[in-house]
Amino acid sequence: MSKYTNTSGEKEVIIKTDPISISNNLRNSLNEFSIDKNKYNVLEYTEDYMKNLINTVEKVNTNWNNLLNIAITYQDEINYKDEVNYQGINNSIEYTPLPETKKGKVNTTSDYLNVRSSPNGNLISSIAPGTEVEILEDDVDGWTKVRVGGLEAYVCSRYITPDTPLEVIDTKIVNTASLNINNYPNGNIINTLPYNSNVQLLAESHNGWTKILYGGKIAYVKSNEIR
Repeated sequence: MSKYTNTSGEKEVIIKTDPISISNNLRNSLNEFSIDKNKYNVLEYTEDYMKNLINTVEKVNTNWNNLLNIAITYQDEINYKDEVNYQGINNSIEYTPLPETKKGKVNTTSDYLNVRSSPNGNLISSIAPGTEVEILEDDVDGWTKVRVGGLEAYVCSRYITPDTPLEVIDTKIVNTASLNINNYPNGNIINTLPYNSNVQLLAESHNGWTKILYGGKIAYVKSNEIR
């Protein structure tokens, strides 16, 4: 049995039957055979056959060692670990950074936040104020896809504060006597703003609604009522 250890010292390649062992065993048998041929009931060409076999095995051994070195080198490569996704083993290994996990917290003061199967879909659960969630997809039309307790579902974006600040892209002015502030498009009215009030935009108009920052949270207003 032969044992080989790779350069990192972390893995061992155990070879129970290898060409070196076979060759040594054959040489021992040949020596014993040559000392007293008469005690063996074999044909006359046996000694030449064993010599040829030893030569063949030793030639194989050269290829064996080359293959073994390749295997050990490969094992060293795949043992290399970093916070990256492995792309391949070659002279110029390329890596792709693992995606960052986005987090957020339920920002309601006392009420539990409804958790739904789809945007404004069936109610499947509720989570307490301050609960941390993993954000899988950012706000789309007032709804955010999250993972909480192993469950993937949707919550109203207004009631989730992401761990990265919301970015205001523009400021506009209310162009109507009283502007309704909704928690999501066509959703509940949470307040109103008077004519000529400033409105901070988080995104451009989409399907007739504009996402704004109101009270430090996401809200929506009708796009045609601001200028």
